[in-house]
Amino acid sequence: MHSLNHSWEQRKLSGILCLLKDGTHGTHQDVEDGPLLLSAKNIKNGQICWDSCDRRISGSEYEKIHSNFTLEKEDILLTIVGSIGETAILKDNYRITFQRSVAYLRPKTNVNPEFLYSEIQSPKFQKELMNRKSTSAQPGIYLGDLSVIPVSYPKNLEEQKQIGSAFVNLDKLITLHQRKPLLQRRR
Repeated sequence: MHSLNHSWEQRKLSGILCLLKDGTHGTHQDVEDGPLLLSAKNIKNGQICWDSCDRRISGSEYEKIHSNFTLEKEDILLTIVGSIGETAILKDNYRITFQRSVAYLRPKTNVNPEFLYSEIQSPKFQKELMNRKSTSAQPGIYLGDLSVIPVSYPKNLEEQKQIGSAFVNLDKLITLHQRKPLLQRRR
């Protein structure tokens, strides 16, 4: 890794995003075959997980939800209702959408998605989320409260890429070590 000594800035989360939006608030009829309609329960350990039991909606419902925006590769997904703070990076712009329990964060071009993903997973950011959550029947965080959470980042994009990549690789290594006992039990 090259030297990481460029200056850092601190901004509100909204100041480094070009999209901050939550999933659909509407009710949608289930269909057997169509785009997936997922929720916070589908984001776990940095992954988007689904199976045949998850909800599907019609193509026309999907188009209605995405009439003003589309999810893009490298958008960051953040759970904001129920289990708050789980994150994943969208690896492909599948025909999936999410309920309001998931926020979509799209960093501006001067912010590396992997770096922002790592920053959101940091204890400092997670503590900010917990401090700002509303406590009702189901805990949640409003987009307005989310948007003002401070984020520190290096001005240099290459430095962000190096840091983000290092943390993503570390996450993968940790996941492998956590799976090792499970694999040994199967033998």
